[in-house]
Amino acid sequence: MNNTNISIIPAPKKMRLTKGFFALDSNSRIRNNRVLDTSANQFRKFLKEMTGIAVSRKSSSAGIGNIIKLELSSSDGDINRESYELKITPSAIFIKAPAAAGIFYGIQTLMQIIMSCPASAASCVNLPCLEIEDAPRFEWRGFMLDSSRHFQDIATIKKLIDALAFYKINRLHWHFIDGQSWRFKSEKYPGLADFISGISTEKGCYTVKQMRDVVQYAAERHIVVYPELEMPGHSRAALTIKPQLKCHGISDNAVVNEYCLGRAATAKFHKEIIREIATIFPAPYIHLGGDEASDANWKSCKYCKAAMIKNGLENTALLQKDFMKKMAEYVHSMDKISIAWADKLALGIPAGQIVQGWSDNDNGNESYNAAVKGFKTINSYHRGVYFDYPQNADEDKYQWMIDLPIEKVYAFDPVPAGLSPEQEKLVLGSEACLWTELVPQEKVFRKVFPRLLAFAEIVWSEKSKLNFEDFSKRSAIHCGIFTKSGYN
Repeated sequence: MNNTNISIIPAPKKMRLTKGFFALDSNSRIRNNRVLDTSANQFRKFLKEMTGIAVSRKSSSAGIGNIIKLELSSSDGDINRESYELKITPSAIFIKAPAAAGIFYGIQTLMQIIMSCPASAASCVNLPCLEIEDAPRFEWRGFMLDSSRHFQDIATIKKLIDALAFYKINRLHWHFIDGQSWRFKSEKYPGLADFISGISTEKGCYTVKQMRDVVQYAAERHIVVYPELEMPGHSRAALTIKPQLKCHGISDNAVVNEYCLGRAATAKFHKEIIREIATIFPAPYIHLGGDEASDANWKSCKYCKAAMIKNGLENTALLQKDFMKKMAEYVHSMDKISIAWADKLALGIPAGQIVQGWSDNDNGNESYNAAVKGFKTINSYHRGVYFDYPQNADEDKYQWMIDLPIEKVYAFDPVPAGLSPEQEKLVLGSEACLWTELVPQEKVFRKVFPRLLAFAEIVWSEKSKLNFEDFSKRSAIHCGIFTKSGYN
């Protein structure tokens, strides 16, 4: 970026300043196709709240002076549907894109330019004339929110979605089931939401109606929300309410984190939950969890032993693989794609499943290994994108946590080194993760900002555009933007 008065994050692919200014004021009008009304209305609301300028819609038959024109362009299969062109001239602003998502992202860029150029006393914002061509580096630009350990109310989640959208994040991975609590008020198994562990003392769960509301709110901002259903580990909450899904010989009162994989009731239960959750989340993805499960109880359980013998499985690792394969196949039978955390990759994973890597294993980075094996992967390497890790030494942390300042986030490359060009194509992108063992609701935005800005840039902007010194100058302006917008 070569103008200190313009602060755009993530940095666009191409930007050229031209001569003159566009005077944005109450005489300006928006012209758009009706299919773009949602984005146009959001922009009008933003202008009113942030600048006090009221802009109305202009009919298509009127002249072109002092307008903001949103236009869908013709496209073919080779054009990125999230790409856009933004042109500011002295008489008009044009945003053109092959799809509604591109129009939306062009508007976010325009909003950032407006926030960089405060309104004058005459309620007019003079916007520098320029031309921008932009498109994302990665298709998967995600954020994972853990609502199990600590509960966030719907207003907070929507405010987070607003921030994600402003920085062109397009996936929200909602983690609301774990060992600490089951935050989904299942209509088939409503009692599951009754258990809350000691980590999170606040009660709370999400009804079907509330979840659908979040999904719709995000969709209007071009964010796909998809759920994670933990299995076979991280399941203490569910097993406390449904002890009949524990392994043989385990008392109802015993603390257990793994489902019994030998009981037919376990697969039946999960299929029912998958079927119910699929009606709430229209996203083409369902995350199945799949990692950090202990096999201690499976080794001694008569049901698990019988299942291994029946299916010709030599050990409990293959028992887990067989169970996860059946769950993935059930997800696929509903025309959805399964995702799972990288676990036991050496044993193979179900065809068509996306691998989410977060750590290293015996053979190195998990997303690297997944791509080498030919699987699509989301690289959420914890040393680069785990926002529960402290930004500085003053924050609470567990002993095993590293410090993760914004510089380290910005230096993270979602594509692991050493992959061939064809293997690199299997890296869909990345997903920043906010686990909330130490993050109650009031600390969410302190953890998210300012690292979200760095993450947004590394998953959108081309590598050649990344420059931390330049980014730091732009992010300083954005700190004022999100403070003004009401983020703590």
